[in-house]
Amino acid sequence: MTATQTDDTELWTMDDLARVLRRPRNTLRNDRSRRPETLPPAIKTPGRREPLWRPADVREWLASHLEKR
Repeated sequence: MTATQTDDTELWTMDDLARVLRRPRNTLRNDRSRRPETLPPAIKTPGRREPLWRPADVREWLASHLEKR
């Protein structure tokens, strides 16, 4: 995974998130603009077009979507 390092905190790019969620990057971009509630919470930093994601936030979001049996 190619990650951006900021203050010793790993941040994932859109490509990283696409690999983790096993969804096409374009689908994530569309969902981000049309249905942001279907994606994990992102970090939007000044001067950067695309958001970044903290791995811990993505893991927590995934855990909250586990199917109950």
